[in-house]
Amino acid sequence: DVINNAYDKLLPNESKVPMAAPQFLCQYSNISECLPIEWQDRFTLTLWNPTIHPVTHHARVPVTKEYWIRDPMGSIIPAEYIPIPDTTKNISGRKSSAQNQYIFTILLPALGFSTYYFEVKSFPGSSSLPEFQASGAYVFRPLTSKTQPVSTTRTIQEVSLFQGAPTVEAEWTVGPIPIDDDVDKEIVIRYDTNIESASQYYTDANGRQVLE
Repeated sequence: DVINNAYDKLLPNESKVPMAAPQFLCQYSNISECLPIEWQDRFTLTLWNPTIHPVTHHARVPVTKEYWIRDPMGSIIPAEYIPIPDTTKNISGRKSSAQNQYIFTILLPALGFSTYYFEVKSFPGSSSLPEFQASGAYVFRPLTSKTQPVSTTRTIQEVSLFQGAPTVEAEWTVGPIPIDDDVDKEIVIRYDTNIESASQYYTDANGRQVLE
């Protein structure tokens, strides 16, 4: 209720984009699960930036349908529609029916939020709002290039290379970890690189952005 009341005050009342529905948190987005949006024809995604500088990021949204995605200004944006990795779908306790996900670039203002609008694809045109009616095929270059997963006994890594981005995203899935031997275990990841950084690096450890 607190979140919804805050958004009622902050969200713009612009007629060129659909109005946002009541807000809820996707608590299990890290395993590609967001049950309230499954099988919906329309929903919104609002992302908050708590830092004091603008952020460009890549969002992943698990879906059960194909959608047009619009930015806060109402323009259709490029997005890649790819399968959710089997390692994620097979995580114990995951209840989602989503087999695919959208990946797209998001722009977040400093100490602010951006809302993105999803409308189910319906050909040859949507019967709802005129701005969502199809006007032909959209051709976009892929946003990501995935390497072959690197796996060990207890971990699997997938690497995403984003078009135009100076970074590489490494996503690790850990487990299952055997516990029947009553021995505590800690999974550690170490990266070896030839980058001449004088052992200096930046991290977002503990939820804080850009710690040196």
